[in-house]
Amino acid sequence: MSYVKITEGRCNSLPGRLYITDQATCQAAATILGEDDTGDEQTATNKPPGCYLNFQNFLKYNTDNASATLCSSSNECICASTPDCTEEAGKVENSGPCVCGTKRCTAGLGLYCSKSINKCHATSTCDNRTGSALNSAPCQCGTTECTATTGLYCDCPNPLNLADSICRAVPHCTKTKGLLQNPASCLCSPSKECTSSTGLYCDTTANTCASVPYCTNANGTALNAGSCRCGSSTCTSAVGLFCDTSINKCSPVPTCTQANSENEIATNTAPCQCGTSNCTVSSGLHCYASLNTCAKSCTRTQGLVANLDQCKCGAQRCAAGLKGLYCDKENGPTSVCRDVPHCNNANGQTINAMACQCGTKKCTTNAGLFCSAHRNSCSLAPNCLHTKGNVVNAEDTCQCGTNTCTVSTGLFCENTTNVCRTVGYCTKTNSSEINKASCQCGQETCSAGQLYCDASKSVCSAMPSNNIKKCGRSSDRFTPPLQEPCQCGSSADPKDNTHCDFAGLYCDVTSKTAKCRKHPYCVQIDGTAPNERSCYCGKGGDDTAQLCTNITGLRCAIPNDGVDGSLSPGASVSLSTSDPNSNKQRCTLEPEDWTLEIVLGVLGFLVFVAGGLFLYKYLTKDEDRAATQEETTSYLSKFKQKAHLERAASVKRKLQQEPSLHVALNVIKKNEDDSREPEEVNRKKLRKKSQANTSVEL
Repeated sequence: MSYVKITEGRCNSLPGRLYITDQATCQAAATILGEDDTGDEQTATNKPPGCYLNFQNFLKYNTDNASATLCSSSNECICASTPDCTEEAGKVENSGPCVCGTKRCTAGLGLYCSKSINKCHATSTCDNRTGSALNSAPCQCGTTECTATTGLYCDCPNPLNLADSICRAVPHCTKTKGLLQNPASCLCSPSKECTSSTGLYCDTTANTCASVPYCTNANGTALNAGSCRCGSSTCTSAVGLFCDTSINKCSPVPTCTQANSENEIATNTAPCQCGTSNCTVSSGLHCYASLNTCAKSCTRTQGLVANLDQCKCGAQRCAAGLKGLYCDKENGPTSVCRDVPHCNNANGQTINAMACQCGTKKCTTNAGLFCSAHRNSCSLAPNCLHTKGNVVNAEDTCQCGTNTCTVSTGLFCENTTNVCRTVGYCTKTNSSEINKASCQCGQETCSAGQLYCDASKSVCSAMPSNNIKKCGRSSDRFTPPLQEPCQCGSSADPKDNTHCDFAGLYCDVTSKTAKCRKHPYCVQIDGTAPNERSCYCGKGGDDTAQLCTNITGLRCAIPNDGVDGSLSPGASVSLSTSDPNSNKQRCTLEPEDWTLEIVLGVLGFLVFVAGGLFLYKYLTKDEDRAATQEETTSYLSKFKQKAHLERAASVKRKLQQEPSLHVALNVIKKNEDDSREPEEVNRKKLRKKSQANTSVEL
């Protein structure tokens, strides 16, 4: 081995020349070259790698082998000068130190050169590097040396990356599917070693070792010959040799062939494995594999009584909390499980005691417990007994088809249209006879005053449709009526006409709808003369016309409001008995120029004066006072006779025309007779009274 000093470039720029890679060699090389400095070790990126002399000629060793600093006169490199190795495959040892790639092989490092990995080693490369065969002597396995201690099985899986090579004491397993046993301990995977204790059945896919092989029959339908591995379970004669790897289950019986009875009618004929459950005769041979459960066939199948436990009802599974335990196989095309029984009372008339099935509907306390099975309906009320719409139902509430009839909606039920009405159908429907009360006429409701029904047209009218007489001149409400029922009005719309009977035969067509009146309208309306009979006092369009009678007075007074004061036959008047003081027209006992109250006031005044004279008479004691009284009485009599007789005569003439005011007339007659009494009779009476008073005083 020789050494040289260079002042430029790199040590490895020329073949056979290398950097010195350790401090001991650096010291030896300096000594050989005549340098007596011991040298210092450092790590610096600004200095050449390996052994060098600085500008002060001090020996230095730079451990930074990756430094890119070049050799120079101020940093003089000491390089090893050695020939290249002649044996570079690592199989034959070189005769002396040599350069192996970037490395320098020496006796200390080893003279076996593996140039492809720049590696010098003391042993040759392993002959068997697959890990399946034992190397006969220590050898180099990639970058690792296999020895008796580390193991002579070389595992070098990647020739391009020898750093992954590893030495082992056991070979790779040659039986790797878990079906055959390996003869000895072996490596099943880089992290799994199979031994006699873990088992020599290796499965490289699952990275497992087992003491028994995998089951060859793994779908649960055939018996395995001996103990075997079933997924993560081990099947033995004790637990059963039927293996189903889909659920990692070993069983003493095969898997059920009918395993989805949820939608199938077929059943298993012998005990079998149903998911994780074992179906037997006692538990039932109906298998629901997805639910891991077995069931028997339902014994109660009429839907009236609940089964005691889950059971198969046709293609359905009845179970509590699922569909229910009531099985119905006999009341429909398909079997059904329910959580309620069939309704015992299904005619809609009697309430059921609990929730129940009513046809296709479920009756509950909210939906109602009255069941009408023929129409799959539940209701809160019983069915109406009378359903043709012509008889009222007696119950306060009843079910009419899909509607509920109540007192407010009406208790006449028409169940073909699900309609409740407050009236029944009219019994007289050809418009020739009157109905006795409000009724349904087709689509219309006939009410009081419109009780003639034409059901074919859904028309209600106030008169029959046959040829009835017209009410006289229907446009003249003053015309005396016919003495028989008649038609009032001639409108094309029957609803605008009416039928007058003996309750009122005066026909009035002045308003939009013809009306029948019991009395005519007053002819005398200026208040000066009485009307001949009771009549309505009002003008057209007035809604407060008053009825004038013998009690209220037959004089009708309607002030002239700009019209002629008369009431034309075409005017409109509504009937009323309201207070006459609340409107302009009114009925009176007296003419409109002065009233009976004035007459009564005058009479009251005269009575007051007469009373005063009578008192004065008894207080006077002598003839002079009597004479004075006599003269005063004579004067007052003349005044009363002159003033009163004039007005009394006028009142009498007018009141004689009204026979209902006889009382007032008699009062006036009495006063008139008193006024006409001869004057001398009055004087005689006064003298007699005066003489009698004098005798008493004496």
